[in-house]
Amino acid sequence: MALIYIYEDLVKRITKLMGRKSSEGPSLYLYTLPRLSNLLISNQLMVSEVVYFDFNLWIAPLDRYCPRLSVFTARRFEFLRRTGLRGLGTGFIVKAKKTTGPMTITV
Repeated sequence: MALIYIYEDLVKRITKLMGRKSSEGPSLYLYTLPRLSNLLISNQLMVSEVVYFDFNLWIAPLDRYCPRLSVFTARRFEFLRRTGLRGLGTGFIVKAKKTTGPMTITV
């Protein structure tokens, strides 16, 4: 987690040095799918579907300075969202269903 904060600080400094206005984004909660699944199970929810998204291969702040190229690249790799390479996506959407009765946590 500390690495993420160092990275965000570095991006802010580079953006400021380049004379661009820094935009504050929403707070992020970083979860891996197993960690999120365990959290959902502990709240009596079961994962029924997972879809990955944002296959942006450009690192920040380059993706902000070349937005058209960044979007083009991300769209070209969007087909990976349901393949074995889905982990290349930087985010995922989880569909969960309420369960009845106790559930066990598996890792």
